[in-house]
Amino acid sequence: MNFQIISIIPVLIFLLLPASASSEITQKLPPLKVMTYNIRACDFGLKNIIATLKQANADIIALQEVDKFVKRTGRVDQPKKISQALGMYYTFRKHFSYQGGEFGLALLSRYRIDQVKRMKVKRSNLILLKARIHAPGQTVSVVVVHFHPTNPFDDKATKESNTSARKREAKKAFDTAGRFQSPVLIMGDFNAASGSYAYDLFKEKYQDACESTGNLWRKTWPAKFPVTRIDYIWASKHFKILSCRTINSHASDHRPVVARIQLISTGPSIN
Repeated sequence: MNFQIISIIPVLIFLLLPASASSEITQKLPPLKVMTYNIRACDFGLKNIIATLKQANADIIALQEVDKFVKRTGRVDQPKKISQALGMYYTFRKHFSYQGGEFGLALLSRYRIDQVKRMKVKRSNLILLKARIHAPGQTVSVVVVHFHPTNPFDDKATKESNTSARKREAKKAFDTAGRFQSPVLIMGDFNAASGSYAYDLFKEKYQDACESTGNLWRKTWPAKFPVTRIDYIWASKHFKILSCRTINSHASDHRPVVARIQLISTGPSIN
């Protein structure tokens, strides 16, 4: 008996189902809780970051400003330590080498992660992390981002350079996410408020999780007294956004964003 043929029969049946039946099946899938958090290299303590992550109890977590074997943070492998504390799969990709270690992005998941790729951006030292997650009954593509900030105290030339870099990073992330036919999430620190180039670009095609649930004003930075919203969870229209909130944590200079989402379609990208 050919067990390989038998193993793909359920997949073929699902693909041949009418759209209505497929939708009914997806409605029965468990919601996913997803999170994005700029952890500032655990500058306020690794234990505090882990406590905040445990409080959130998310299934998929995108982290920015992560140190790995960096001198300033005691040569600790932060992504590994965090994944061990949470009992999750993880992957890490560096923006650049720093103080004998690496500084970059991490993705954690309760479910298997594969097809991980470090995506370079022209004329930028910040990268994108692209991956696929095998959640129960669904495959989700994820793009983790951290775009260049613009410091109001920088000189004009530096501001213009960082703004240009942020636009290139946003366009690269948008184009990367657009190549997926499967459900996709784009999560991270955009360093850009609503009405910016980056925000308006993603708004064309994706759902801003907090706006979709009426929490547009859930500001994320600075953590103690937030005055602006620069951290986002964007979801393709394969998902229904059930809830979105920030956590009042001072473990970093950013507040984490947490959303509950429900898969409603597994088909090609929905406009």
